[in-house]
Amino acid sequence: MTRKKEFINTQLCYNPEKVLVDLRPKLISVAMTIVSNFSVANDCVQDTIYLICNSKTNICDIENIEAYAIATLKHELMKRLKADDRSIVVYVENVLDYDTSSAADYDREAVCSMVVDAIDSLKQPWRDEVRMHILEGETVNAVAKKMGFTRAKVKKDLLKAYKELRTIIKSKIEEL
Repeated sequence: MTRKKEFINTQLCYNPEKVLVDLRPKLISVAMTIVSNFSVANDCVQDTIYLICNSKTNICDIENIEAYAIATLKHELMKRLKADDRSIVVYVENVLDYDTSSAADYDREAVCSMVVDAIDSLKQPWRDEVRMHILEGETVNAVAKKMGFTRAKVKKDLLKAYKELRTIIKSKIEEL
């Protein structure tokens, strides 16, 4: 083992957060090669650092922390990307009563893009509430807490926003 790796492993046992924070720029550059959105990349890097620091694996036993962190980051990014894609498709299927599995002639990416564009066209605060609820997968309680609203107000806003989204998206689906 080289002196640098020995030093990093020693540091890792005594101060794992510092070692991981020092790796942060490299992790962000890896994340940005997978996703082009900096905020998503940054969130995944933060989640990765948190996961490694709080993992059940003894952090001192990791031979190559850099490779371990990059692998964990890639798993987090894939989970996030799958969750984003799944939440939009679930929304289209469940809320709009539109079966995307039988629509082979529709481009899945086009449908997802159309939903995101429709969400962006909503007025505030509906736009933020719907983004958190659909795209980020937050619960109504979590949205209410983040927005500083009551749960009842968020539920009422989401019902109105979904009604508006239905009309926007149904007209766009007919165009497809």
